[in-house]
Parts: sequence; structure tokens; C-alpha cells
Amino acid sequence: MGDLEIRGGREARQIARAFERAAARDLRYELQRGLEEGAESMVDAAHVSALRNLPKRGRLNLLVAAARIIVLRSGGGNPSVKIVATGIDQLYPIDKLGVVEHPTFAHRPRVRQSIPKAEGWFTEACEHEAPKVRRELERAIDRVARRIASAARG
Repeated sequence: MGDLEIRGGREARQIARAFERAAARDLRYELQRGLEEGAESMVDAAHVSALRNLPKRGRLNLLVAAARIIVLRSGGGNPSVKIVATGIDQLYPIDKLGVVEHPTFAHRPRVRQSIPKAEGWFTEACEHEAPKVRRELERAIDRVARRIASAARG
């Protein structure tokens, strides 16, 4: 990099604005990257949680663990991700209520069964991984801070 010479307050303000825009762009990019990398550990944790916490009898644990869990990037300017489990209609009630509705061979065609251990299989697994996501975000901020410091030194 060459030398930087500033003549007057107007040039200093222009350079400061350009520097601020570049830093903000880098920060958004790095934060998004950190969120996406951290969220992958949440996806893995959700699959493992389904295998561990849902009933093995009837293979509900295998069925739910095979569900598609994806990380969606937000379309807005602020870095964010959304973790979504799809493929089975009952994923939400299993996680939030700890209940599953299934067919029976008895008198009623379907029964609603309570599975207390299943409640929170997805949410709690993701919350457990939150510190890893925070560490990824801290690393992203550190990368940007190092770049800014390096650019400021010239």
C-alpha cells in the first residue's frame, strides 16, 4: 500500500466515510459467515437429539432424525440465519408440546400420545449449541478488527 496524504478536513471526512463503509461491509460479511458456520453445529445437534430423545420403539427417533434440517440465510442487510426442520408435519408439536399423533390398531383410527422426553428435542439442542455460535461471531469480529487495524497502520 502506498502512502496516504490528507489535505484538509473535507478529504479526511471522505476517507473516514469510505473506511466506515468498507468496515461495515466486511463486518456484515464476516458475521453472516460466522452465523452460518455456527448454525451447522445446531443442525448436527438436532439430529443427534432426535436419535437420543425420541422413542426408539416405532422408530420415531429415526424418522425425525432423517428430517431435513437446513440453515436459511436471511435476505435482508443484517446478518441472520434461520434453522428450519422440514419433511414431517408433526415436528413442531413434538418439539413444543411433546406430543405425537399416530395411527393405532385399536378402536380409534388415530391417537395423540404424550412423549415428555421429546419436548424441546429441537429447541434445546439448538440452545445448547448457542455458545459455539457466539464464539464464531467473536472470531468474525476479531477478523474484521484485525483488518481495520492493519489498514489503519497502512
